[in-house]
Amino acid sequence: MVPIAIEGIMNGFTTVNPRLRLPTSNNASPGLLTLLTKELLSMEKLYTAEVTATGGRDGHVKSSDGILDFELRKPKELGGQGGATNPEELFAAAWGPCYLGALGSVAEREGVDVSEANVKVLVSFNKADNSFVLSADLDVHIPGISIEESQSIADKAHRACPYSKAVKGNIDVRVTAV
Repeated sequence: MVPIAIEGIMNGFTTVNPRLRLPTSNNASPGLLTLLTKELLSMEKLYTAEVTATGGRDGHVKSSDGILDFELRKPKELGGQGGATNPEELFAAAWGPCYLGALGSVAEREGVDVSEANVKVLVSFNKADNSFVLSADLDVHIPGISIEESQSIADKAHRACPYSKAVKGNIDVRVTAV
């Protein structure tokens, strides 16, 4: 969220989400600017993934290390030919393992075994008025505990997961223990 906030401060207001208006330095509270500055100064970049995309939804993606290297195709449901992955599948594929990492950290603190847990991530491409937006559903299964306890841990993991933080306030997300 910090990069979006900084973009908003540097450019006036962010255009990432028209409903989310971030303050400029002219009208921001000093506390907000101090908080954002402290977060930036304390952030240590641990790893950077580099992927080059060409051709848009009917294109190609390749990582700098060559491990990721494949074609993209617009899904048939969106008028494409299908037959290859798409940005929504890639986002879901990345979010799931990251979320499970957060789930593991939260569960460890609470003394819960989540070694057999899984998450089904559904990323939807939606039309809203004259624009397109994403939404997501995370269906979290933690065997051996109640649905109520699973929901509590799932919600805490959602608040801790870097991908979940990245979309917070930008897309509708539903997290459900199943």
